[in-house]
Amino acid sequence: MKHPLSRALFLFSLCLSLPLFANEDNAFQAPYARNPQEPAAEIEASPAVQAQVALSQRQVSEKAGAALMESRGALESLQEGRQDDARESLERALADLESIHASNPGEVLAPAEVETTDIEFNGGGSGEEVREVVQAAQQARDLLSNGRPREARRLLDSLRSETVVNVENIPLSTFPAALRDVARLLGAGDNQAAEDSLEAALDSLVETGTVVPHPLAQAQEMLEKARQLAGKSGAGAKDKTGMGGLLDGAKAQLKLAQAYGYGDPKDFEDLFAQIDSARSASGGQADQAFAQMESLLSQMLKAAWAP
Repeated sequence: MKHPLSRALFLFSLCLSLPLFANEDNAFQAPYARNPQEPAAEIEASPAVQAQVALSQRQVSEKAGAALMESRGALESLQEGRQDDARESLERALADLESIHASNPGEVLAPAEVETTDIEFNGGGSGEEVREVVQAAQQARDLLSNGRPREARRLLDSLRSETVVNVENIPLSTFPAALRDVARLLGAGDNQAAEDSLEAALDSLVETGTVVPHPLAQAQEMLEKARQLAGKSGAGAKDKTGMGGLLDGAKAQLKLAQAYGYGDPKDFEDLFAQIDSARSASGGQADQAFAQMESLLSQMLKAAWAP
């Protein structure tokens, strides 16, 4: 399975393997990732996304979340000239952090907050997503060859279709001491230094992220629905047609995932072969094909999730 960091190398090598544009006058036009604030109900409904968000939220410490909120509140109070409010917020934050240390003295990072960001490559709108991804990689190759690596990096970075689940972690070895230093500066009347020190402390938060590739997650959901139809007692022609459509959809999503580099080529070859096998299999053979696909897809998603 491909580690998520190797996906960038995959896309870079894909660029180097593609020919230049025939028209060298092509101007760089970066596609746009969807605004993270824009609703994306079809992505948020993905079981894979929901599972990762739920896992991350279970790791969050209520005390750490409160300490982070109080620390941010203290900064806001300092910026508005409300030093007494800032001092009280710092005291509450330190109390929460001391409680965490007392309960888990060996803990290094305290998960405090979960945020999700949806990133969706927006190509030319032709409806042929795989071709658009490959063409974008080709355009990046053109940019690199013409001495424009910064624009090439920007384009390569946009070649994603995923939800990123980020967790903000409080570094327990340094953050409490930093807050105490802020309180000391406040007590000495050095309000600007206290504000600067608190901003630096908040900038020291450690972010850990996991990635859920949309095409893999959607393929997994389609294959699960196809499996249910295949195992349906007394399945008729309509069910078989529905299963065929789901298998076609899953295969299309896997081809898109392959274009993005969300897995090893061998894994995709195996999945395509199993889809073809499930299409004509029945009974135990069909169950085996779907079980193998589910196992491999789960491994690929876990590889993408790895920080």
